[in-house]
Amino acid sequence: MFENNYSLENAINSIKNSDIISLQNNLSKGDFSINDENEFGETLLGVAIWLDKYEIVKYLCEQKNIDVNKKSSVKIDQNGTKLRIRPLEMIAFIKPFKDKTLDLKLSKKSKEIISLLMEKGAKIPVERYVNKKIFVNRVKELATIVSELGISQE
Repeated sequence: MFENNYSLENAINSIKNSDIISLQNNLSKGDFSINDENEFGETLLGVAIWLDKYEIVKYLCEQKNIDVNKKSSVKIDQNGTKLRIRPLEMIAFIKPFKDKTLDLKLSKKSKEIISLLMEKGAKIPVERYVNKKIFVNRVKELATIVSELGISQE
């Protein structure tokens, strides 16, 4: 009997391997939703952002049913500390913090993804970051992006 090899885990592996065709096949033929989480609490969008797979992030954001505010789990240190965060938090705050690049300006690709997420309705939980000294410049940078896009972030 033929076994269905289209699964959420295979879709995640497709992202890890930058294989957008395989991801598309898994999404169209698999018995799971684009917003489902694996056993570790990871979503497709969260994995793609965490691994800097920007073309895949763009593809996922183009999908009709994508939830750009769905939280995903990420491991932020070698002790296994996990956070459940929104995609926008991941790309703007947590990933740069983990990579020790928070003091640098956002890359052009990161700004494109942030803009895309915001245009799709992603929200920034600014209250979580605004009063933390290490995030002050990043909050200002995001405020500029919001202003340029003309998007309300209530």
